[in-house]
Amino acid sequence: MTNVANGSWSPPMPSSTEKTRREQQRRLAISQAEMADALGVSMATAGRMIRNKIVRSIKVGQRRLIPMSEIERLLALVA
Repeated sequence: MTNVANGSWSPPMPSSTEKTRREQQRRLAISQAEMADALGVSMATAGRMIRNKIVRSIKVGQRRLIPMSEIERLLALVA
């Protein structure tokens, strides 16, 4: 660990257990780009799905997020 007094302190790196725990936590929403990647469609198609209200989204500041429940609902419709 480095000396805090000289201003060069940095937080400890997370252990592999902490990383695994975070990876296992379920995300509640994803971005349009992540949705496009997950569904195997283009960003333009993902945008049309949002605009045409095929998939609900929420605006958080400047970002538009898609709840994971919407992705699951969409997949259940086409399965």
